[in-house]
Amino acid sequence: NHVVSAGPGHVLVAVDARAQLVDVETGLVDMTLGAPCFRQHENKTSPGGQLLLVSGSDGIQGTLVEIYDLFLGRCLWRIPSSGARMAMACSPDERHIVLTPPDGRAVVMDVESGEVVHRLAGTTGPVFGAAWSLDGYRIALATGNGAITLYDATTGKEAARWQGLAGTVRKLAFSPRGDLLLAATETAGLLVLDASDGHRVFDLPFTDFLQGVAFGAGGTTLHHTTGVPSTTERELPTGKLRAVYPGKVKGKMESGHDQMVSCIAVSPDGGLLATGSWDATVCVWDTKTGKRLHRLRGHTSDVTDLAFGPGAERLVSVAEDRTLRFWDLASGSQVGTLVSADVPVSE
Repeated sequence: NHVVSAGPGHVLVAVDARAQLVDVETGLVDMTLGAPCFRQHENKTSPGGQLLLVSGSDGIQGTLVEIYDLFLGRCLWRIPSSGARMAMACSPDERHIVLTPPDGRAVVMDVESGEVVHRLAGTTGPVFGAAWSLDGYRIALATGNGAITLYDATTGKEAARWQGLAGTVRKLAFSPRGDLLLAATETAGLLVLDASDGHRVFDLPFTDFLQGVAFGAGGTTLHHTTGVPSTTERELPTGKLRAVYPGKVKGKMESGHDQMVSCIAVSPDGGLLATGSWDATVCVWDTKTGKRLHRLRGHTSDVTDLAFGPGAERLVSVAEDRTLRFWDLASGSQVGTLVSADVPVSE
């Protein structure tokens, strides 16, 4: 189970072969999307929350990408592909998507017509990561040979190519301000690159898996956690250590999780950090003071994902116990539970 996105008043939760649109205030399911993909590889929503992209397998046709309109509640396109999985990203205006089949021949598709607008030449081999900048002008693709290619999204022409990156890049993300590009690698940790020329701003080498990463409000900070009971916050673009949660507050160490932090989320205004853990609890932190505001108990299994509601007044947590739990952040009390016992938990 995991939260795909959080929008105005709702969260979209993926539960194996389903996606459920859940009202944050009531905890009721507004819509259920029964995706034919019985095993989902990746889910992405568009910046405005209208489109859901699902990459998965149906066991018959192989890899599929399904494009859902969440406002209409229906599947717009099902695009088959041979091979393993397809990296994908959506333009900020929600009119186009970039798809990268295993053969590396990436295309930009018009969502309304389904027609190919651009064919992005120059990629060779599988593309593992794709990102579209929030200004709408740049597309970044990461290939298995340690290279990242930037394209002009309006023309489809290659704008730059950065090679020689250590390790295979598996995930890409532009910072909210568009000045940085994050590249998560298999062996070299997290690389933070200058989005204009590709030089490394700083590296975050890891000895364990990257469990969670999130930008702070305005893209001025970066939160990350890797197989430990704590979360680190760094300033951008310098990479300077800003805080560790839990840390010392007025000379005393705050208490936190007993086991590994498995997921993180930052409130829309950047004032709160939520951390979920294998210890089945959720901690809520004040990012200005480092103080722990709440430790939320209720789940009986690993917490797998988190999402803030609008205004940072509500928090939704998802766990391997097949439940969504809704929390009021003023009081720290649980205000609702949604049980998905009839749906098997995603592997």
